[in-house]
Order: sequence, then structure tokens, then C-alpha cells
Amino acid sequence: MIEFKGELAESTLKFYKKRMVRSRQGTNIFFLVFGLLMLTFFSAFCDVGKIIIFFIVVPVLAIAAAFLPYLMIKVSKDRLVPKCITINDGVISLIINSGSTDSRKIEQVKAVKDYGEYYTLTFKGFFTVSSFYICQKDLLTQGSIEELKFCLQIS
Repeated sequence: MIEFKGELAESTLKFYKKRMVRSRQGTNIFFLVFGLLMLTFFSAFCDVGKIIIFFIVVPVLAIAAAFLPYLMIKVSKDRLVPKCITINDGVISLIINSGSTDSRKIEQVKAVKDYGEYYTLTFKGFFTVSSFYICQKDLLTQGSIEELKFCLQIS
């Protein structure tokens, strides 16, 4: 069993927040584009008054899609920060400060990046939330870095 438990350092926390905002913005913009395509299709069947509303709603939605993740980070403060990451029996379990939990299989790991002080895990799949999975090396409470490298095949 490998366990990372504790509070993230300030530099790691800064990276985590940037990564989280970037992933949320990508998701929001993706859904905004598809929503606009649907809205454009439906507005083709509407009169001119509704098309004017379309030109008001679209910029507001675009601004919201871009800036909502920043607002979410400010409001949530440290509730969305990972508190404990455990790797046991081929499963990576995550506990967030808010009490939420998430689990992924090791086979779902697409990439592991070493940033010196911490590792980040990225998972396979579309719209998978990987921003929470940051393993800060000095928070290792059980296991060893060698076990982690072997388990995740880090070179």
C-alpha cells in the first residue's frame, strides 16, 4: 500500500489550481460550442426577435464558460484540495477536503509526470477529472517512491 496524506505545499497548491482551472475551462468551452451549435440550429426556426436574444446570450455564456472556473476556485477555497491519495490492490483512491471520494484503476493511468516535488497523474478517457491526482513526494506516509515507480511504471 502506498499513501500520500497531508496538506499540499504552496507551490504544489498553485500548480493544482492552475491545472484545475485549465481542465474546467476546456470542459466548459467544449459544451459551450456544442450548445451554440444546437442554439443556432433551433434559432433557424425562430423569428428575428429571438435571434437578437441569441446575440446577447452567446457572449454572456462565453464569458461565463471562461471565468466560471476561477470563481469556483475562489469560492471553494481549500475544500476541493486532495487530502489523501492511496494506491492499494491496483486501485488509486482519492479523498478531498470536502469529504468527497473517487477511485480509479491503475490501468486507467495515461501518464505520470514528475515535477520534482510531486507527481501528477493523468487518466485515459474523455472528460476525466485528473486535476485532483497530485502526489506530493514529502507527503508519502506509507510505502516508498520506488514502490510508486514500480506500481505506475515511472522511469
